[in-house]
Amino acid sequence: MRSALFADEEKRTYQNDRTVALFRQQFRLLEHSGVRNAVLLNRSELGDLARMTPLAWSAGRDRLEQFLDRDSLEITVDLEVLIGRTEG
Repeated sequence: MRSALFADEEKRTYQNDRTVALFRQQFRLLEHSGVRNAVLLNRSELGDLARMTPLAWSAGRDRLEQFLDRDSLEITVDLEVLIGRTEG
């Protein structure tokens, strides 16, 4: 989705390092794991995805319309799951 919506290389790639560092400042990290899964979305589901993700909120209108103008698309969901506990 990033590569479809943004021409700027900085927005096309994402590193979660700052978020993980902030999490570690606030919590004792108990578990850190990744979840990666390819999913085939139909036209309706692509619209739902676009409405829920901040990526679409800051994308140019033309690029967003082009992204949504298809019958289906396989996307890869790539998440980091952080589980922590407050010290105290």
